[in-house]
Amino acid sequence: MKIFDEAELAIEQDEIVKLLGYKDRLPQEDVLELIREEVNRSGEYLEPVSYYEDIEIERIENNRVLLKNQVVFEGEFIAGKLKGCSRITAVIATVGSKVTERVQEAFDQDDYLRGMVIDNIGLAALGHLNRLFWIRMGEAIRGTDQGITQTLSPGDTDWDLWEETKIFNCFGDGFNQVSLTESCLMLPEKSTAQVYGFGKGIGIARQGHICAECSMRHCFYRQDGKVGLTVCHEGVSEVIDVEPGMNLLDVLRQNDLFVENPCSGKLLCGKCRVKIKRGLEEPAEHDLRHLTKEDLGNGWRLSCGICIKGPMEVILEKKGGIEVLTGGRTQWYEVEPPAERIDCRMDPPSVHDQRDDLQRLRQACGTERLTAGIEDLALIGGKLRDNQFNVTAVVYRDQLLELTGIGGIERFYGVAVDIGTTTVAAYLMDLSDGTQVDVESAVNSQRKYGADVISRIDYTIENPEGLAVLRNSIREQVSGMISALCRRNGITEEFVYNVTVAGNTTMTHLLLGLPCDNIAQAPYIPVTNSALEVGAGELGLKTKGIVSIIPGIAAYVGSDITAGILSCGMLDSQGYSVLLDIGTNGEIAIGNCNEIITCSTAAGPAFEGSNIRHGIGGVKGAISKIDLFKDKIYETIGGEDPVGICGSGVLDATAQLVKYGIVDGTGRMREAKGGKHKGRIAEIDGMKQLVVARRSSGGELITFTQKDVREVQLAKAAINAGINLLIKEKELEFSQIENVYIGGGFGNFMNIESAVTIGMIPRELQEKIRSVGNCAGSGAKAYLLSKALRSRAVEIADMARYIELSARKDFQDYYIEAMIFEPK
Repeated sequence: MKIFDEAELAIEQDEIVKLLGYKDRLPQEDVLELIREEVNRSGEYLEPVSYYEDIEIERIENNRVLLKNQVVFEGEFIAGKLKGCSRITAVIATVGSKVTERVQEAFDQDDYLRGMVIDNIGLAALGHLNRLFWIRMGEAIRGTDQGITQTLSPGDTDWDLWEETKIFNCFGDGFNQVSLTESCLMLPEKSTAQVYGFGKGIGIARQGHICAECSMRHCFYRQDGKVGLTVCHEGVSEVIDVEPGMNLLDVLRQNDLFVENPCSGKLLCGKCRVKIKRGLEEPAEHDLRHLTKEDLGNGWRLSCGICIKGPMEVILEKKGGIEVLTGGRTQWYEVEPPAERIDCRMDPPSVHDQRDDLQRLRQACGTERLTAGIEDLALIGGKLRDNQFNVTAVVYRDQLLELTGIGGIERFYGVAVDIGTTTVAAYLMDLSDGTQVDVESAVNSQRKYGADVISRIDYTIENPEGLAVLRNSIREQVSGMISALCRRNGITEEFVYNVTVAGNTTMTHLLLGLPCDNIAQAPYIPVTNSALEVGAGELGLKTKGIVSIIPGIAAYVGSDITAGILSCGMLDSQGYSVLLDIGTNGEIAIGNCNEIITCSTAAGPAFEGSNIRHGIGGVKGAISKIDLFKDKIYETIGGEDPVGICGSGVLDATAQLVKYGIVDGTGRMREAKGGKHKGRIAEIDGMKQLVVARRSSGGELITFTQKDVREVQLAKAAINAGINLLIKEKELEFSQIENVYIGGGFGNFMNIESAVTIGMIPRELQEKIRSVGNCAGSGAKAYLLSKALRSRAVEIADMARYIELSARKDFQDYYIEAMIFEPK
């Protein structure tokens, strides 16, 4: 190994000014003075050194570069760039760890500007070191027939970031001056790894080159009008060309890089945080409002408030996939789907029987109303004669979908889809016997445009192409899920003859591509809540079948509630039951076999984590249970290290604070009087908070704040008031309620005792609570498999009466009363 440590780094004040984002103007004099001070002191903490090895190339083939030291670089990019080279120089350069330590010291002292200046001095120094090393190599080959390539660095070019490990392998096991983590982060942080190729006739790379043809897209001095945004996520790094002035959150969305943003980029929720590794600016007002000093000091900012001015490098938080609830209540019903497979045996035509082919098929199928599209009509005659008039027809409600010889349709499937605001579940069902073959679930792909329906509706209003973007997003997702189910089970999509869809009214509107702006404003009128039948091709699905949209009830009580009522058992008794579906919204229905009344409350965001300081969806590592009596007060999903608090954890946290008297009846958090939890209440950023855990990555505290208590207080009061109002509307007593069915993802996982402790569900109903899982998914399956239940669903939608709570004075009375916490 060779060492280059003779570099004299001349850091210029103007260079640091540029790196801080001052391109067209100078900063104030106090900022300039700080820059001058740190530039002059930089020699105290910069330790520039380059380690390098010269290695012969054995051969290049099949996009692989085989070196004589047994290391193999892989990829079309690197193989192309080293074509014609006979050797390479592998280089690892660093300016040492002291600069990073000085940055952290400044941040710890809340001196953010100084920290950013020092950080950019480190970046500038590293760039100078690499340029000086390149100049030295160029001088060494001057006057020879050798040329040198441009800098080839994994991650900065189209060369995969993981190839950095190969560069380190060139230095052998004993090399420890710079280390590489599993996620390809170099320590010290201000370090780089690169390769230069040498060969005859390849020319000498020049720094005065054409930027548009350069693969170094992160370069600060790029002159082709675009800047490089480096995004590190899930262990990989990619560079995106960005027009200066674009919003960071918008760029991430456009490139399918997910960041939590429940408010859809309106600077309200504080969830879209990213860590700025390069290009960090001073925190804005919204950053200060939503992020802690610790977060700000570690480089976190809200992506929705960042205007990209120059090259940036950002790190996205690593989050596991949300656990999607797919199980539901088991029902018994006769399997008789609207899609039917009918064997038809007919006498061939003759001079004595001159019925046309369609009429002959109609009579054989037992329906005079059988219809067929023009393309199918053109094929009927040939198929009948090819099979001696013995055929199998697939008919959906008098519409011909398929026609083959007898026994030619061995597989006969349908798919039931539940489109939730947060998650989507698709169930592959065998239509011949009603068995569930498989299930596919995922986070709703529209989630990057807002966590709730109002945020997504706003996106369609505020962006000219917004409706098309959200429509295409969910259509492509549903199509992909059906394809995955079919592929996994060895069938083709042409054997899926019916797809049924349950979802809230906004979700079904977006699937159909219907404008939904009127849903968000009084008097809240959707385009349609009716049952619909649409050709699968119209929605971009690859099946031959029909898509059936389950009917809804109102703008905020959609077909998912119709499906839930159908599946939960509410219609099986003369006695009254309550269905409570707490998801992103809170829908409530009360009824029996004769009548149903419904309402909707704005309760979901708190229990989805949207308005909670450290709230998060039900991902791995989310804190899902909290018990202040235990030594370790929390449990996480999957037993992973904690990353935030999901809905059930939010509920538990509030209940525990109420139970131990830390939150009083008005919702005010106070000091704990004693016990194990005494030291867990701290005042942070001027607000009392329950310290729950500490993130393993970054070490930030995960807390539950006074503001979070208020959010839960508002949500639980709305749900309690809705339940009480519907019971009053029917002039019932709590004793007359037979069952309280709890559906939806949050409802399935929540602690019932916690829900009762905070007063979300009246204590008188506690013993009547029954979890029915994903009742919307169960209802969608029933709608797929049973003609009788499909008709019943239409009856439910017709008979259900919706009460608009905002128009009821008595709701406000119940709401105010339900705000009080009353521990047992």
